[in-house]
Amino acid sequence: MFTGEVPSGTGYKIVAKMASDYEYLDSMVEVMIRQSPEDRIDSIEKVKNQLIGRNNEFITLQKVSKLKDTVVPTTEVDDPLIANPPRLVNFDWDRGILTLVFQQPVNEIWVWALKNMGSYSSLVGKGPEAFNIRGNKAVIDATENEVQKIMTTLVVGSRSK
Repeated sequence: MFTGEVPSGTGYKIVAKMASDYEYLDSMVEVMIRQSPEDRIDSIEKVKNQLIGRNNEFITLQKVSKLKDTVVPTTEVDDPLIANPPRLVNFDWDRGILTLVFQQPVNEIWVWALKNMGSYSSLVGKGPEAFNIRGNKAVIDATENEVQKIMTTLVVGSRSK
């Protein structure tokens, strides 16, 4: 028993107050203790099926939060890069290598999304798929003449979003 009490009448302790992970049981308890027998669930088989179904639905609507290391609803935004998108804070060009520096490291999911975003403009093969991205840096081969064009494309592209 979750509550330590047998539920009866109104105002009884509910499961959600004692064990929030099992709050889906409260609606079943409410039906099972109805005064009129014809309003109650009429077999243990139906009770079992509802328990299984409601538990599966509850589990389906959750995921493990990478930020909190806890279970959260699937509708909750959980990626720190969505809550605080990477911003370009610096760049450097040295001997044919252009390095872009973000204010924070990016993860593999972000890199995949960037490289597979579909519609974007690129400059002579210098689109997102051509960058080598690790941590908070993105690196690409670029001539001195290409650097200005790449940086302009990045800045203008980020302003249009």
